[in-house]
Amino acid sequence: MHNDAMNQQIRRATTERISSYTVGIAAEKNTIMGTGTLITDGLLNFILTAAHVVEGVDMGGVKFWLKPNAALIEKAASEATPKDIGILTVGTSIPIVEALTDPIQDIAILRIASGWKVPEGAEVYHIGRSFEFASWPEQQLDGISMLMFGFPVANSKPLHTVGNSTFLFLGAASMLSGYPAETNAEEFTGLSGVSAEKDFLFDYTGLDDNIEPHGFSGCGVWIPTDTHGGNIWTSDPILIGVTKSYFRKKNLIAATKLPVIVTITPPDMPPV
Repeated sequence: MHNDAMNQQIRRATTERISSYTVGIAAEKNTIMGTGTLITDGLLNFILTAAHVVEGVDMGGVKFWLKPNAALIEKAASEATPKDIGILTVGTSIPIVEALTDPIQDIAILRIASGWKVPEGAEVYHIGRSFEFASWPEQQLDGISMLMFGFPVANSKPLHTVGNSTFLFLGAASMLSGYPAETNAEEFTGLSGVSAEKDFLFDYTGLDDNIEPHGFSGCGVWIPTDTHGGNIWTSDPILIGVTKSYFRKKNLIAATKLPVIVTITPPDMPPV
């Protein structure tokens, strides 16, 4: 297989796996949107997102979008058919019993009731798998590929309007970037609300597809790995951060580093 074709296959498989961990978050008839990640400590399940995504929101009225038990549909939300919309736009309720937030670091972790069952198609990521990045090995990350998968507003389809609110069909999108050590060493000056000690920066490439970043907020930043076993190849991505800010003039995304995320996750999350 040609390298380009293989790279596309690897990216597709990795994106599929990331999508199974990802949840769309919407309230007020889909007018407030963001993205989160299903995580676990091995006992309880949580949704990890950015604090500003759920700030001031009544969690009882929030709908969540989880990956269905099927392959991703690779087309723009604007091209969705009535059949697609009928199947995919409903969303689901998830019983959130506690919300732990750190507004300063812009991180939130939503605890899910213990009786909740993960639907087919979705998966829960064990945060312990990311603990090798708790020391943040900066130079080892330089140039490594990073993937985001989320629910940007620009990839949605207006359905109808009630008053000042427009109900939207949510479309997901992925984005590939790379970790730039030089950017992280030089570009934090003048950026409000972020710091090199707790956050990292990378280029936003979604504008190449005319997708604005709003809605990607709170989504995971993943590095792809792979597992080989005989004739079977599987993707095994690792979560290293959560997106929080976009700086348009520099076209940079800021994400919270894994070490900061660990500080607000439950303390009994050992690596697996």
